[in-house]
Amino acid sequence: MRATWPYTARWTSAQPRMVGEVQAPQLSISGVETIVRGLGARWEVTGSFVIHGEEQELAWQAFIAQMEGGAGTTLVPIWSRYRPRDNRGREAPWDRMAGFADAQAWEHFGFETGPVGLMQLAAPAPLRATTIRVSAVNSTGIRPGQYFSLGERLHRVQQHWQDAGGTSNLMIQPPLRQAFTAAALILDRPVCLMRLAEPAGDMEYTPEGVGRVTCRFVEAV
Repeated sequence: MRATWPYTARWTSAQPRMVGEVQAPQLSISGVETIVRGLGARWEVTGSFVIHGEEQELAWQAFIAQMEGGAGTTLVPIWSRYRPRDNRGREAPWDRMAGFADAQAWEHFGFETGPVGLMQLAAPAPLRATTIRVSAVNSTGIRPGQYFSLGERLHRVQQHWQDAGGTSNLMIQPPLRQAFTAAALILDRPVCLMRLAEPAGDMEYTPEGVGRVTCRFVEAV
C-alpha cells in the first residue's frame, strides 16, 4: 500500500546516496582491474528521527504499520542544504510539513500542497534518458549537484550546459525511470518513491521521554 509520510516526525539527519552504480571490481589474469557499470543503480536514504509526544508517536506507528515491513511504499521527502533559486535569487522553499496532498495531521492546517513551478521539460524525454532539455519558468537555473524530481523519482544533476538556442541541457543520474512528453521539474520539494530496506520502527527513549529512531529506505524500482 502507499503510506503517508509522517511529516510530524523531525529529521535529525538524512542524506540520499546512489548505490549499485558499478558491479564488484573484476581482476584479469594480468591483474588489471575492470570496472563494469551496474544496471540496477538506485537511491538509498538512511534517516534519523526525533519523535516527541502522543501525536507524533502515533503517527509514526501508523506509518510503520502502513509500510508493512517493506511491502508498502512512501514518498520520502529529500532535503538539501543548497536548493535552486527563483528568478529573484531566492532559494526554492522547502517545508518538511507541507506537500502531502489529501492528508491531514491534527496540528497542521492550510498548507499549499502544490509544487512551485520553477522549471519544466523543453522537449520529450524517452525512457532511460540520461540527458534532458529544460526551460526555466521562474528560476535562475539548476546547478550540478542539485536534486530535483520528475514525477515520483529523484534525480541529481551531473552537468549543465546551454545549446546554441539558449535551451538548458541537464545530464542526470539515474536514467529516467519512465518516458515523459511534458512535465514540471519539482525543485522545491523533491521526493523519491521508496520502501523500507528492512523491517524497522523500534524507538529508543531518552530519560525525557523523547523517542529516537533510524530507518533505511531504498528506492522502489
